[in-house]
Amino acid sequence: MDTLVQNTTELRSYNTKKIIDYLKQNDSATKKELSNQLNLCFATVSNICNQLVTDGILKYVSSQHSSGGRIPKMLSINASSRYTFCLNLTEKDRIHAAIVDLKNDIVASEKEILPRNATFDDFMDIMGKLYKKMCTGLRIDGDKLLGVGVAAPGIMNRNNGCLVNSTNMLFENVPLQQILEDFFDLPICIENESNLLVVAESLFGPKEILGKDMIYLFVGEGLGVGIISNKNVLTGSRGLGGEISHIPVGERQFPCACGHLGCAESELSLQGFLRKYQINRDAALCFTTACWEEFVSALCNGDFNAQSVIAENGKILGKLLSILINLFDPQVIYIGGITEKIFDFLYPHVVEEVSKRVILYNYHEVPIVNSMNYKELIFKGSGELIINSWRPKF
Repeated sequence: MDTLVQNTTELRSYNTKKIIDYLKQNDSATKKELSNQLNLCFATVSNICNQLVTDGILKYVSSQHSSGGRIPKMLSINASSRYTFCLNLTEKDRIHAAIVDLKNDIVASEKEILPRNATFDDFMDIMGKLYKKMCTGLRIDGDKLLGVGVAAPGIMNRNNGCLVNSTNMLFENVPLQQILEDFFDLPICIENESNLLVVAESLFGPKEILGKDMIYLFVGEGLGVGIISNKNVLTGSRGLGGEISHIPVGERQFPCACGHLGCAESELSLQGFLRKYQINRDAALCFTTACWEEFVSALCNGDFNAQSVIAENGKILGKLLSILINLFDPQVIYIGGITEKIFDFLYPHVVEEVSKRVILYNYHEVPIVNSMNYKELIFKGSGELIINSWRPKF
């Protein structure tokens, strides 16, 4: 009997999530439309929707026009009924946080600078104050929070809950999952930024690419890739899949943090671009945001040293993408991160190299697209991570 009750409860929760997910992707629907689209009996849909309206998760909106008879009521998501607290930890010198609603729209966003040589305790203190400030400002209590979604500067090892291969040593081999669960007393979902970005593009990008196999190459403090194949994110058996940072396609043989030479990340990350530019100019090494903006400005103004870095790194990017295309045969590739403003300069060099190295290129030419507003997309992906794991209970 207990098993029957459990199975019934799980089925109801599953059907409830199906209704919420459908209404997240569609502005509104009647109960009859939900029944037809989701292949659920009308009585089930009606009972669940009535409860969701009572709980404030759904709401009735303006009814559609009718040629006669009773006008059916339209249901829609009440976006402000539930929220997710999202953390972007991918920048070494700051914490970027946001609160997203049930439709993954950002309702608040804040940044706090981490002091030089900050400890993990410093991070927790600053993050805690930021969380309290944002929730207080929006008058959001714990009952309205579904959980915390985290964009991690590394890969979460599913076996031990620790971050590995982190671009920020503050989080290297730290059991971040358990620490945050103890602190927030909420569900915690941690994922690397590339996987969050590919999920966000697949859900919120142009309609013509929704549901397609895609690759998202993220360029920032580190280098990462998110891969969707057959509607699933490829993460491997332990969450370590898709690790491309140390593929040896570099040409300058810069030393990498892994102890080897010529890794992709050592040349294609922010530090890699700036190191080449500053070596070309015989200038002191500097890897700050201000130095990156100086590089972008020089490139836009036709600086020869900046252009030569773009030509070199565009070729390396092309090599890397050709490997990914030959392995995964995607329908579209996004490049995002710090490359937003320099994409148009990189693009011809990337495409030239890809066209030479991809097997049967004429048969599966892959669009390579500039992903915009990656910081916003990271929060949308983080919110979706929590919402996707949410199982409403009655």
